[in-house]
Amino acid sequence: MPTLTRWFIKSGVIYLALGLGMNLFFSLPHYSYLAPDFTLVYIHFLTIGWLTQTIIGVSWWLFPRPSVQAKDSSHRSSALNGIEILGWFIFIFLNLGLCLRAFGEPLQALNPAPVWDLFLIFSALFLWLGSILFVFLIWGRIRER
Repeated sequence: MPTLTRWFIKSGVIYLALGLGMNLFFSLPHYSYLAPDFTLVYIHFLTIGWLTQTIIGVSWWLFPRPSVQAKDSSHRSSALNGIEILGWFIFIFLNLGLCLRAFGEPLQALNPAPVWDLFLIFSALFLWLGSILFVFLIWGRIRER
């Protein structure tokens, strides 16, 4: 299993535990008043953190590798490494976006201020960049046998 796949799947499992743990914690009577401020955070943890990252990791692992035309093996190897670097950027963008969301969403709800809007704007930007890079990266790997 490729290293990038392991990182996507392991982080996905961590987000699953965090998302379900948050749901449980904010279901407790003493903390239920905070639930509306954190609802979007744990939904993002479950959908983007767990589900999306697990799907990306498995698709990186199972979809056929791109065929890279090169004159010699060193050029082919560097081209494939460049493609893997894009995968790492997807991983970084998605997780950075989720972390910004995890801080910005509750802080904006508890104490509205323009700075928290910036957290949410950059969160959305990083999540969008990660998704666009994934489309770019995986598109050529979706082909007939």
